[in-house]
This record gives sequence, structure tokens and C-alpha cells, in this order.
Amino acid sequence: MQKLGITFIVPVIQKIYSVNITEQLVDVMKQEIITKDNLNCTVDAQVYFKVGDSEPELKNALYQVNDYTRQIVQLARTSLRNVIDDNVFKDVNSQRGKLNQQVFETMEIETRDWGINIVRVELK
Repeated sequence: MQKLGITFIVPVIQKIYSVNITEQLVDVMKQEIITKDNLNCTVDAQVYFKVGDSEPELKNALYQVNDYTRQIVQLARTSLRNVIDDNVFKDVNSQRGKLNQQVFETMEIETRDWGINIVRVELK
């Protein structure tokens, strides 16, 4: 519920947080992953996400995770390893859309309680 009018903040007791609720991009650093057929594959990705704009989602983004941007990057790295580990090198090169979708679905489930909405994941 939004309160209208003048709002007073007691400096020692209360604090104002500013949260960007627009779509944001984080770059997932390159990493070498071993595929199912024991070949090395160098992969990096980009994750597009938004912090939810409802009050419960904003509270979760602030209080459920320490630094949601850093944790999204770490979750993306782990999800990439898990998804690519299950595929052969040929599939990793040819089925990028399927891999994007698998990483997206994994991340969407994991970040649901954080108040974060994953918009899309792009492997590069």
C-alpha cells in the first residue's frame, strides 16, 4: 500500500534504500567447461534481469540476498557448468537456443525467492 503525502525519516532509526527496478545486464566471465565427451569448451554469457517492483519482491531483493548482482553471476556460472556438462561438444555448438533455455529455467527457479525476475540468458 502506497502512502501519500510527506514522509518523515528518523535518521538513526530508519534508512532509505534505492533499488534499480529497470532491466539490468550482468556479464558472466569466460570459463572453461568440460563437456560430456571430455572436450574443453570456453563459454561466457550475459544475463538480463529485473528486480521485481512489488513491495514483497523489493524486500526479498534487499533482505534475502547480500549482493544480488554478484550472486546472479555466480549462479549463472554454476548453471552453465551443470547444463554444458550434460551435453556433447557438438550439441553445445549447434543447440545454443536449447542451452539458453535450460540455463534460463534453472536460474528462474533459483532466483524466485530473491525477488529477482530473470528476463533472458544469452550464451556467447
